[in-house]
Amino acid sequence: MPFPVFRSIQDNLMELDQVPVIYQAEVQAELNLLASYGFVEPLLTGVVSGSRLNELKLTGVGIISRHQKGDSAVSVILDFYDAQVTRRPYFIITFLNDLTGDITSSNGRFMCYSDPGGDIAYYPKVRFEELVEIHNQRIRGLNRNCLIINDNWELIKLSDERFVKSVDELISRGILKFMYSQ
Repeated sequence: MPFPVFRSIQDNLMELDQVPVIYQAEVQAELNLLASYGFVEPLLTGVVSGSRLNELKLTGVGIISRHQKGDSAVSVILDFYDAQVTRRPYFIITFLNDLTGDITSSNGRFMCYSDPGGDIAYYPKVRFEELVEIHNQRIRGLNRNCLIINDNWELIKLSDERFVKSVDELISRGILKFMYSQ
């Protein structure tokens, strides 16, 4: 089944007041949780589904936010269905100054869309609070320089590069097929 892929976070940015009212409290609670762990200036993106661009339906919201220290970012998707919100796994990402790309920690499980060239570790069923500490321990143990994310424009650029690299890798492996929408 086809699904839309946007090549930039900017293509789907939205504000909290654009989220259906029934889901706004849950989204705000998630934003508050992230803020309590130092993640600032969150960006919201619409998660859409549909087989044609003119039939897209909002089915959730993605949140990406950089840490106030600038050494990492968090990404999570909240899915909407029948007045319920379901949270997908968290991904905490630290971008590196070298070609390997990034170090990522997730409380999900291994999926086929793992980042090519990145160092991703999965800790299924670990709570967000624990995942933050695990990720911080991983980056403290590095002997490599991390990129500092100074603002949301840098976060968008780095995230877009990471996403495009991942989608391109899935296309080259035959997992995804590029199609133009009618």
